[in-house]
Amino acid sequence: MAAPKGNKFAEGNEGGRPPIHTDPKAVETLIQDYFEWIQGEQEEKEVTEQVHTEDGTKEVKKKVMEWVRMPEPPTVTGLTLHLGFADKSTLYDYKKKDEFSHSIKSAISRIEKFHEIAIAQGDKCTGNIFALKNFGWKDKSEVDHNIKTEQPLFPD
Repeated sequence: MAAPKGNKFAEGNEGGRPPIHTDPKAVETLIQDYFEWIQGEQEEKEVTEQVHTEDGTKEVKKKVMEWVRMPEPPTVTGLTLHLGFADKSTLYDYKKKDEFSHSIKSAISRIEKFHEIAIAQGDKCTGNIFALKNFGWKDKSEVDHNIKTEQPLFPD
């Protein structure tokens, strides 16, 4: 339904929601931040251990690294959310924009590489195979038996 004549509320509105990101460098920074964030986070903690010696038991303090936030595998959904998008379709829309295309394609390729390496190292779990199929991989060979020629097969 069209707006009534004289409606001043839509003036200057070119339609649609304003873009979430307008600066390609800021998106590149967020992408790098995502790949650092998924590495997890550790902190140094001091622990006391009981050590048994000939003289008896004594306490020894030592420093160990403890996970505050566990590492996680890279995912398209994780990247999408880290960039502030509500769903993957927005990420793919930004991939079509020239100014963001290279950064987003590169990030998606890094995620694809993770699954490719996992399979190459023997982790042939269904999840990795499924992920690669979503990236366009196929686990079957396709042979085109059609012959395309400019010359007729049976000359007159």
